[in-house]
Amino acid sequence: MNGLFRFFLAISSTSLFIVIFLIKSKCYIFESNFYFYLDNFFKINNIEQYSLVGFISIPLLFLAISMKLLEKLSKDRIKEGEIIEIENSTNNFLPSYLGYFFVALSISDNDFLTMSIIYFIIVLFVFYSQTNYFNPFLLILGYKFYKIKTKGGLSLLLISKKEFKKSDEVIIEKVYRINNSTYIDTQKSEV
Repeated sequence: MNGLFRFFLAISSTSLFIVIFLIKSKCYIFESNFYFYLDNFFKINNIEQYSLVGFISIPLLFLAISMKLLEKLSKDRIKEGEIIEIENSTNNFLPSYLGYFFVALSISDNDFLTMSIIYFIIVLFVFYSQTNYFNPFLLILGYKFYKIKTKGGLSLLLISKKEFKKSDEVIIEKVYRINNSTYIDTQKSEV
């Protein structure tokens, strides 16, 4: 189940690459004879621009599937005094993620073969390097990314909606284990 979760999370976190490419290439969901019939039937001008909203639903769908699969992952807890150091690392992921956008923008318009090959390679790298946990949609949903260090000397990545400023604040009764060094807390902050 862990592999399936990681696969959907990798697709979700990288699929904005495809969205950026499609928008740049001026590809629209309703760009066809179907669009012509819809436009005549509904008398809506520029319906093809509204299809861009449909592109954003693709990463959101994969994220929703990932979050549903989250419940199948093993559960753990972070006890009081277990964490000795915490650092907010949300901003550390952003530069590498923006690199996907620049690659998508550099591919020639409507070169779907090149886009597909590059996207496949990116998904493989993200899946196997285990950096797929950074997902910009998680940021929009209020999650933060923390690098934490345990008493035992382990460095872990914690994804949580809670705001932590000091290490002694990190006490979580139910946290899902994505792998041995990454955990996600889905409980909302008590604020």
